[in-house]
Amino acid sequence: AQNAKISLFQQLLVRPDRNDPKPLILYHGRRCPDGFGAALAHAGADVTFIARGTHLAAMRSEGLKVQGGRGETHLVPTQATDDPASVGPVDIVLFCVKLWDVESAWAHIRPMVGPDTAVIPLQNGIDAPDRLIPILGRDAVMGGVAQISASIIKPGVINQVGTFMRMIFGELDGRITPRGKALLELCLKAGFDATLSEAINTELWMKFIGLATNAGMTAVTRLPIGRLRLGEVLPRSCSGVAVFGSMPWEVSTVRRTLSARPRSRS
Repeated sequence: AQNAKISLFQQLLVRPDRNDPKPLILYHGRRCPDGFGAALAHAGADVTFIARGTHLAAMRSEGLKVQGGRGETHLVPTQATDDPASVGPVDIVLFCVKLWDVESAWAHIRPMVGPDTAVIPLQNGIDAPDRLIPILGRDAVMGGVAQISASIIKPGVINQVGTFMRMIFGELDGRITPRGKALLELCLKAGFDATLSEAINTELWMKFIGLATNAGMTAVTRLPIGRLRLGEVLPRSCSGVAVFGSMPWEVSTVRRTLSARPRSRS
């Protein structure tokens, strides 16, 4: 792990050993990488954030601050750039742009991808690895799941909600490789939950199932998940009968489609 160099593409770089010429990079268009990158850097990793606009300017001038349930981390100075090509080849790219930007963003990370680089997409959904393989090659791509709640409250400042923070990653074919072990060691040293999975495709689907379920319920009830968990009554325009009345029929329809006989209630 001491030889790994990680890049977070938002944009973010991590290098466990500051004497090692290859960092770890995080490239993102969301806020999850800042929390992971700050934790990795605080643990001694050499992290460079690849960012843009006012967020980049603030990190360069005042450093990156992450606050919230896990306490406060203030990285001063913060290594940050808007030019991935200036970084050169790295060991790991945590690729966190929005899913619809995967194809358009790949050209920016190409200069950072060497023969041994692992690119780990952390988007929601299940097909980011499949979309990157034709571009970067199968050997370069791993799978990853990020579980964290955080947002930029002003340039250079991230607010993390709660203490939950986990990264799950693994080779797409289930192998346990040295690069996966190195990243796991680094994450655990940084103090957040991490799992090197032998079934990363299953992990991707498990997160997607939860997101799809929650998204469906919050959309149909027009309520945020926190208010639903508290048992708040549905709006008048979306009564419980309207929302849930047809569910037994729909469940039966799904079962019939799958050639499964519905169980009768006794």
